Amino acid sequence: MADVTIGGYDISGLAFELVDLPNHRSFMRRRFQDAQTLLRDPRRLMAVDPVHSRRTLDIVGNMTAANMGLLNTQVDQLFSECDQLSEMTIVFGDRTDRQLYGFLESISRVSRTRGREFGTPSGGPFIRMRLSFAILDPLWYGTSVTTVSSIQNTYTDIATGTAPSVRDHKWTITGASGASNPTILVLDEDGSTVRKTFEMTASIGSGVSRVIDHDLGTIVDGSAANKISERKAGTDFPFAFDSRWADFRGSDWPQVKLTSTDAQMTLVVQTRKAYY
Repeated sequence: MADVTIGGYDISGLAFELVDLPNHRSFMRRRFQDAQTLLRDPRRLMAVDPVHSRRTLDIVGNMTAANMGLLNTQVDQLFSECDQLSEMTIVFGDRTDRQLYGFLESISRVSRTRGREFGTPSGGPFIRMRLSFAILDPLWYGTSVTTVSSIQNTYTDIATGTAPSVRDHKWTITGASGASNPTILVLDEDGSTVRKTFEMTASIGSGVSRVIDHDLGTIVDGSAANKISERKAGTDFPFAFDSRWADFRGSDWPQVKLTSTDAQMTLVVQTRKAYY
């Protein structure tokens, strides 16, 4: 099992042995919006939902090789695999169903005691390296998306993690003959409370689709043409599936229900679980 996989690449193949993960599983910092109000001390909370601060993830490990030439080659390859300008996934071997998304900030050599930079813990040269990643979105996410299909007028469960998730949150509506004006309700686990309501004013006939992307904040048809104007004014969009609408420990999940004014439609819901 890999200690660390970065951007889909198992760096243990470079003889990288994980030795330290400071702040690996620490809870993220929250910033609350508050303000000083007249005749009141202390300050008043102005927003219910806090803003989660970015975190820095340091991955520290030893790299070993039979000789210095091979070790330098391994270090070069580590730079090559991790030196990406795009967001990379980071997966640890002790929890392969979850990942972080990060940007590489630095790769540095860590000096050992008394200033020694190289040693021989396994009979050959080694170097200790620190990889630092900026985790702008501090939540952990599932390594795969959850896709659920639903037909009209049916309550369908949507599994969640422990945190609200908008990443890869997407709905695809496929129409039928005479179908129009779809409405999607998001309810709590027992279906008694409507949490969000999404409405469209549009005719979506047979073979026609709409992709409602809550992550990107877009609504497009099958040819990627912009259809944001079909969203009914005042409707809930975009939004995250909130873990507080259900109990992630069991099978009591939030539910979705699709309706329209005419014929049958189908709905495919795509989400990615999020965790603190």
